[in-house]
Amino acid sequence: MKELVTLKNKILDDLKEKRRHRIALTELEIEGQMKRNNFVKTRAVDEAIKIMESQDMVVLTGSAGSGKSATAIYLLKHFQMTKNYQPLKISTFADLSILINPNPDEPVIVLLEDIFGRTNYTYVENSDRNVLGELGTCIGNTLKVIITIRTTIMKSCMSLFYTSNVFCGLHVVDLSRDFQLVKADKKSVLERYLELNNITVSEFGNCMDDQLQPDAAVTISNKVIDKIVHLDTVGGFPENCRLFTTMRCFTRLGIRFFRHPTISLRTEIDALRRADGNDNISFKLKSKFTVLVYMLLSNDVLSKNSLDFCKVQDIFKSVNGGGTIMEHQFIDAADDMIDQYLTYSSLENAYYFQHRIIAEAVMISYSKCNISQVISMLNPDFIAEMVKPDCYKEKEGEVVFKIPSNIYRNLASVIKELLLLKTIGGCFIEYILSKSEIFENVEFLNVFVETFESLFEPEDSLSCQDLELKKSVCKLLDLTLKKNTSLNHQDCLQLLWQLFAKNVKQFRLLFIQCAEYL
Repeated sequence: MKELVTLKNKILDDLKEKRRHRIALTELEIEGQMKRNNFVKTRAVDEAIKIMESQDMVVLTGSAGSGKSATAIYLLKHFQMTKNYQPLKISTFADLSILINPNPDEPVIVLLEDIFGRTNYTYVENSDRNVLGELGTCIGNTLKVIITIRTTIMKSCMSLFYTSNVFCGLHVVDLSRDFQLVKADKKSVLERYLELNNITVSEFGNCMDDQLQPDAAVTISNKVIDKIVHLDTVGGFPENCRLFTTMRCFTRLGIRFFRHPTISLRTEIDALRRADGNDNISFKLKSKFTVLVYMLLSNDVLSKNSLDFCKVQDIFKSVNGGGTIMEHQFIDAADDMIDQYLTYSSLENAYYFQHRIIAEAVMISYSKCNISQVISMLNPDFIAEMVKPDCYKEKEGEVVFKIPSNIYRNLASVIKELLLLKTIGGCFIEYILSKSEIFENVEFLNVFVETFESLFEPEDSLSCQDLELKKSVCKLLDLTLKKNTSLNHQDCLQLLWQLFAKNVKQFRLLFIQCAEYL
């Protein structure tokens, strides 16, 4: 009996030592965040503090990069300073044993960070439920608990939350929905990161300078900041700000870093498309990519009420080189991507892309399978900011949509259809399209002019629609040639001569000016 008591005391002493060691590590992490000074207190923090003042547990959930961990660390520091709680961070169920039999004279606030998994739900019912039960006996006056869970994992936890007494009366603070950053919060977060990373705000900015050195002083314009904080970004805004300000390859992209797919998102979607193998995991990845492509080709929606399953099968075969998929497997794949890439409306019984940027990433990835079909779906803004000629060399950290030269004619035809629309969102399409670097490529410009060959007939032989289209084409070319700095004068002169020879009088003066300069 004496030996058992001795053994028990030794086990408890070991647990206490492990707890002291883990508390020390947690305090170092808290100190590190305080030194970085990059945290901005938001209403989510105030809500979590309010809950923890009266309750013993709170769950912080949100998308990756939304600020869950930083908020949790701030809470640890707050209760350490105001209530003398010892902070303790734990990331696995196995480590929960160090909380058993806590010292009542040493109250602890514990952070269970991503304990249910980061990318996949890792809770094991048979073993982990017992550990949770033991945790439940400890929660009270001497133990408070903060749990961080990604939105994609949260839905897998709901059954456990409903059935376990540990989570009775659970309070959740969702950083991506109810407590997502408002514009004032976003501006504060962005400005904090700008200040910490030697980026100043001015009327004019140099952040998009290709020659920008890593240690150089960087400026960003007020106008760009205002645009960024008004954007609905696909990832967590704090993490996007950190990447944008700490990595100059991303800083150089300016607002495009926030408005279009990042390398990490493109890589994620490409991983679904490239899934290779006949195992269950590969099949699930292929099924997910099939869902995303189906939505891309179905006006960005997957409606259960009007599912075209023949189309589903065709897509699955085309992107995977054969094979078949069952309807329930297809729907399961869509369900698995809710809160990751998709949202679901029970009222409409339909899935939607969580963000336009996700649809763009799918479009870029699917272009490797069927580029002609993807080109037919391009809109003016995407062409202006993302489309590049075949010879374009990507900058570090940049995601673009390069058009092979043998497909230039397809793009020219799409632009023709867009020009017929005249305006989008109150802005003339010619002005939007003229910003695209594709118009700095001589080969594409020649193809573009050839596409509109029929418009350069005598005007009395053209229809009213053709006359309007001709005006738009000329306006687009005029804007392009006037702003173009990459085309040499010989290239400009050659292109203008083609138009001059076709009796396009809008370009005669431009041709003469260019010829005089040469």
